[in-house]
Amino acid sequence: MLDEKYYVFFAIYLRWCIEHDLMGEDFLSKYSLIVQKVRTTPDIIDLREFIRDELKGQLTISMFNKIGQAFTGYYYGETDSPNFSQDIENYALEYFGPEKYYSDEFLFKAPLFIPFDEAYYKDMAKVMDRRFENWQGQRFDESTLEPSEVAQSIMEFLDCECTYFPSMADDDPIMAAYSYAKRDCEHDGFVPMLIRADDEILLECLVMNADPAHDNDIHEFNLKTVGEYRKRWLNESILDGKSVLKSMIEDRRLEALDDDMDWEEEILGEMK
Repeated sequence: MLDEKYYVFFAIYLRWCIEHDLMGEDFLSKYSLIVQKVRTTPDIIDLREFIRDELKGQLTISMFNKIGQAFTGYYYGETDSPNFSQDIENYALEYFGPEKYYSDEFLFKAPLFIPFDEAYYKDMAKVMDRRFENWQGQRFDESTLEPSEVAQSIMEFLDCECTYFPSMADDDPIMAAYSYAKRDCEHDGFVPMLIRADDEILLECLVMNADPAHDNDIHEFNLKTVGEYRKRWLNESILDGKSVLKSMIEDRRLEALDDDMDWEEEILGEMK
């Protein structure tokens, strides 16, 4: 029989769904006593034991009502962002810190070692509240559901793992995906980036930087040339960003002076 710690995630999710009235009538009727305790005195009931012994270690979609089923399919059942298990991993990283989270002690199972207490549940409940709020009010621009030609070309140019997001009213799924990528970036050696996918000027700049002699359609670039350009810059020494920025600002300041422009008023302006 599995250790109780393997049922912690189910327990967190089930308690939150009971508290948010997402369980189906059959479940509420059959386990009315459990539901009552969760709603009134959650500190005296251990849902891990209930899930292990009564639910046979499973949460099935039929246990939820229609809204619960839809949200569970969105947040718990899919691997896209946002995702419940990924949010648990984010919490574990924050709880333990990067060094311990990635240590051999945990063998990539850090969430199993978080103490199961009220603080853990409340912290995760705040995250889940945000996901649920987003899911309820989310709207997408239907014209952007599929990537445009520019977006497809940018992803082809980048030639790495890319996730496309349509235009949306609430950016929670985008920021969730970014947080998941950011969690592993230092350990796995990559830098996550958010890129505006319909920016034709960006595509044009990317192509022209990689191949200054390019005079064809910007969507018809040579991936071999792009690869050689990328490899060349990766082999260069890394410059000090602050020094580069300071030099560029000074160049621009001198240009403004030559053009009789007021640096403070016309160039810097007022921060809004």
